[in-house]
Amino acid sequence: MLHHLGRLGEAEAILREGLPLEDEPSRRALVYNTLASVLMNQGRFPEAIAFFENAGRAWPDRGSSHRGIAEVWLRQGREFPEALDHARQAVEIDRAASGMKKEALDTRLGEDLATLAWAVAANSTVAANAQTISEVESLLVEAFQLCGTKTKPVLAQIHFEAGKAYASLKMPGKSQEQFHKAQEMDPNGIHARLSSAAAANN
Repeated sequence: MLHHLGRLGEAEAILREGLPLEDEPSRRALVYNTLASVLMNQGRFPEAIAFFENAGRAWPDRGSSHRGIAEVWLRQGREFPEALDHARQAVEIDRAASGMKKEALDTRLGEDLATLAWAVAANSTVAANAQTISEVESLLVEAFQLCGTKTKPVLAQIHFEAGKAYASLKMPGKSQEQFHKAQEMDPNGIHARLSSAAAANN
C-alpha cells in the first residue's frame, strides 16, 4: 500500500525488514518482486533488475520477474530488444501458469501483455507502422479483457503502459488519452502519477 501511494522510502524499509522472515520460496519471490518495483520507481534501475532476477530464481514459473526486467529497460529508454525478449518470456510463462484462481492468473497475464505491447512498440523502426499498431492494439485489447473492471490499480497500470506504447509509435493523441484514463482510474495511485509525468513530457 505504501508503494501504491508513492511512499517509496517507507515501502522499501518495510520490505527489507520482512524479506529475511520469508522462508517459503513463492512468498519470498513476491517480496523480491515488490521491492524491485519500489526500487524501479525510485530510479534505482540496476538494483531493481537484481531483485527481479532474485524473484525469478525463487519462483521460476511466475512471469512477473521477466515483466519487471522488461519494464526497467523500457523506463530507461534503452536495451529495447532485451526488454522485448523478457516481455515475451513473461507472457509465455504466465499463459501456461496454473495452481491459482483464474482471476489472479488472468490479471498477471494482463500485466504481461501490456508490457509486451509497450516493448513491441518501442522496438518498431517505423513510427505508426500499420502492422506494429495492429499487434500492439491486439495485445492491449487482450490485456484489458483479462483484467476486467475490478482491478483499478492494475487497469491504471495497463492504461499507463498503453500510453507509453502509443508514445513510442508517435501517436500522441492516443497516448494522452491512455494517460488520462490511468489518472481517472486510480487518481491516488503510482500509475496516475507516472501517467501525469509522462503526459507532461509527451
